[in-house]
Amino acid sequence: MAYPNTPPQLGALDFDSIKSNLTSYLKQQPVIKDYAFEGSAMQTLINLLAYNTFYYAYYMNMVSSEMFLDSAQRLDSIISLVKPLGYTVPGPTTSKSKLILTGITSTSTVISKHQTFSAITSDGVSYTFYTLEDYNVNADGAAEIEIYEGKELVYLENDDDGFDVETLVDLTQQKYYILNKNVDLSTLKVEVKKDGETSFYEWKLSSNIGSPYDVDQKIYFVERLSDGFAIQFGKNNQLGLALEQGDKIKIRYLTSSGSKANGIFIFNVTNPNFQFGNLVVNLVNSSEGGLDEPSLDMIKYLAPKLFSAQGRAVTKNDIKALLIEAQKVNSINEFSVFGGEELYPPRYGRVFVSLRSGTSEAAIQDILNFLKERCVITILPEYVEPKQFNLFMKYTFNYDNRFASQNDRERKLEEVKTYVSNNFLENNIFNLNLNFTDIKTETDSNVSSVSLNSDSVELYFRETKSPSNGQYSYSFGNEIKANLIDDYDITSTFVFKNGLSGTLRIKVNQTSSRTSFIPLRAFTTTGNEIEGDFGRVNISKGTIEIYDIAQTSYVLTIPFKNKNFNSTLNNIVNIYQEGIAIT
Repeated sequence: MAYPNTPPQLGALDFDSIKSNLTSYLKQQPVIKDYAFEGSAMQTLINLLAYNTFYYAYYMNMVSSEMFLDSAQRLDSIISLVKPLGYTVPGPTTSKSKLILTGITSTSTVISKHQTFSAITSDGVSYTFYTLEDYNVNADGAAEIEIYEGKELVYLENDDDGFDVETLVDLTQQKYYILNKNVDLSTLKVEVKKDGETSFYEWKLSSNIGSPYDVDQKIYFVERLSDGFAIQFGKNNQLGLALEQGDKIKIRYLTSSGSKANGIFIFNVTNPNFQFGNLVVNLVNSSEGGLDEPSLDMIKYLAPKLFSAQGRAVTKNDIKALLIEAQKVNSINEFSVFGGEELYPPRYGRVFVSLRSGTSEAAIQDILNFLKERCVITILPEYVEPKQFNLFMKYTFNYDNRFASQNDRERKLEEVKTYVSNNFLENNIFNLNLNFTDIKTETDSNVSSVSLNSDSVELYFRETKSPSNGQYSYSFGNEIKANLIDDYDITSTFVFKNGLSGTLRIKVNQTSSRTSFIPLRAFTTTGNEIEGDFGRVNISKGTIEIYDIAQTSYVLTIPFKNKNFNSTLNNIVNIYQEGIAIT
């Protein structure tokens, strides 16, 4: 006798749907059609089958997600996926500081490496810093030194005799394992004395395969593991010398606290390894440069760009990837890179880097030197100071409760403002990407009984300008609002240098260009146009210049055409919301 063989419906992956599909399938079978599936022992079997199917579906979904860089969530998976791209996931970077020590009376005239310094933050948290090399003391008993923060200084040197390699290194795999994820690779130093050599020689970290001539070179590679790092030495028929029994090795590195140790300016010498009289520790610059381990999202962003750059700095994306990979910066929002062709007038052959205010001259110069070594010969990197500006957002929203009291409406208003502020408004960042559609979607889903009005949103720049500052120039990189029937004032009323009171206005007609500069126009409070040259604006590029025309201060307000805003160039943006109302 033939039985129905209609397969269960596929596509539903939640437990209840799987169970329902299994039950429906079994009810079609004549052999067991009289069972009470909802109240018999059969129900237990169906539950087990449903659970098994559900867990297996979940497991396969997780496994398949971890196979691709875009969807992977586990560090182990991401480390494995970026290896073919030639990217080594780093640990945190140590903070460092420069000091000048005076009052040294040591006859050795050297401050030895690994001298310790105690440091304390303004919050009372203590850190330890170390010198990583020897420093000479001048004839005046002073020395300028650089110190590096470290939770732990690991120095495997066995009283400077080194260790037999077989005690530290797996000679079969040619690997030494560091089971600590907080190692700063820039502080890693490997010294080897081959059997027959009389001195230790420093081996160099290699980031790529190099040339066939590297086969006999004293180099090593670093591989990231889920719980630390592996130092990979050479193997037969591969690049780099192999370690062999009878060789000696010394290894040194620091484990780092990352960005937590930045901004320290109080240092004291701990157990000095030199003689001194009236020892004074003078601060050259407070601790800086400490970076945390990159996030999973940052690794996903960075690895493909580094692979495409292949160590070259040609495009601005190449430069961004190289700076983050070298841990010169910690986040894409901490700096900006743009080409000279993005400026008006353009400056071809230049690439510009901008960092947050307060970055030291030494850190800036370090980045420029780093880029000069990697940029193609026709591109010159330059530094430009950041420009701070405030972006304001205004909108309304519907509240479904028409009978709400005034207090309820005020509470809902504050709830919406707080949600938007906490989830979308960021301050003091480069490369801002504000999308009101995303704000509406998320807010409508997570704040009950509200619906943001997309048509009501307004984005605009506002700033008070002083006449003593002369000419002003802004490059917003976003199209400025302008149309034929809605010309508008962009300033409050102020006194021009000709003695007249009035405002500046963007006024366009059918012949006005939106892609090139058009003049700004001025009008008195009675609506009469004032003759003169007051400035110019490029509507599509969002560039505006206002000449030295004012006797008194005024408020400049520039509205933008679109509901989205993408900051460009050297603009650091702070976002504020105002004028939020319930309709």
